[in-house]
Amino acid sequence: MRDPDMPSLTTQNLSKSYGGTHALKNVSLKIHAGGIHALCGENGAGKSTLIKILSGVETPDQGLVQWNGSHLSLGKVQEMESKGIVAVHQEPVVFPDLNIVDNLYAGRELSSGMGTWLNTASMKQQTRDILDSLGEDLPLNQPVGEMALAQRQMVSIARALFNQCRIIILDEPTASLTTRESDALFKTVISLKNRGVGILYVSHRLEEVFQLADWISVLRDGLLVSTQSSKDLSEDALIQQMVGRKVAYPSRQRPVVADLTKNKPVLELKALSRTPAYDDIHLKIHAGEILGMSGLVGAGRSEIARAIFGIDEFDTGEILFNGKKLQSHSIRKAIDLGIAMVPEDRQRQGLALPLSVETNLLLPSLNNFQGMTGLDRSQMRSISGHLISKLGIKTG
Repeated sequence: MRDPDMPSLTTQNLSKSYGGTHALKNVSLKIHAGGIHALCGENGAGKSTLIKILSGVETPDQGLVQWNGSHLSLGKVQEMESKGIVAVHQEPVVFPDLNIVDNLYAGRELSSGMGTWLNTASMKQQTRDILDSLGEDLPLNQPVGEMALAQRQMVSIARALFNQCRIIILDEPTASLTTRESDALFKTVISLKNRGVGILYVSHRLEEVFQLADWISVLRDGLLVSTQSSKDLSEDALIQQMVGRKVAYPSRQRPVVADLTKNKPVLELKALSRTPAYDDIHLKIHAGEILGMSGLVGAGRSEIARAIFGIDEFDTGEILFNGKKLQSHSIRKAIDLGIAMVPEDRQRQGLALPLSVETNLLLPSLNNFQGMTGLDRSQMRSISGHLISKLGIKTG
């Protein structure tokens, strides 16, 4: 194992701007071999920009990146991967129409018989070995695009391991994973560390940051606030560094609330079924109530939510809103009733990425801005500006 005091990957004064927005300002980091280095910060702090630079997706305006003392050519993904620097992004980057084996071996397939045909058996076995190391039993022949988001995330992590990574960048790796899958991932991360791999671990989940990390760096508004040993940092101090102020915590004691179940439910499911996703589901949700629905990947949680929002049809059963049965349910009807859904896969299902922040915010209610000569752009800007300010959305 390489001496942990010798940095493997070093950044010097990295800066990057998008228009008038300074995403990074003179950021210098050292990621050591055989160590786990956590990167923390609020949304918009610059974490994603730093990841893109280190993985070769973006080129900085200024600054250097060195691998074991040698300068790297930035803005080249292939250059970074050739050095064993691999990023697993928050949104899985996979070939959706290919299966797991083809995703792992894309561009480097194994051949047999003087290169006249593919060695499918060896590729499948090596793929299975990598998945086994992650504690996953995924179907090798299923197109990855048909898998759940959490499963696609594990395929991306398997690809990084397949690349014989020496530095692995994990961007919110457990955001879509179950507890079991997260525990398997943690074991893999520790195993990689013990084999001398350097890990840059980006997460909002502070409990896993302190569980795994040797070092913690904090970004705020594109600036590097601090880098400290995790042993010398408390969770309260870390949060204060992330937000730039002391945070007053409300009482952790659960408030005493009225028995909401005495009132009529706002939403009710009666014997809702759809083969093979879910069967005989009965739920009641009352005004002012938070109802949690948990389960493993594939248990039917997302499918039930999609049925409530009118995306998918169901086979049998009823959905009632304020006591009235919903006939010919649809997304439009759900929105008109005041039902909203934040989907599991934000990138592919929750946002129209080519459109502006304003249009995305107002897309479900564009009819409300229809005037005699078209959309009332002035009113749209006013409403979207209010929402951007209220929700703390950072735009560039």
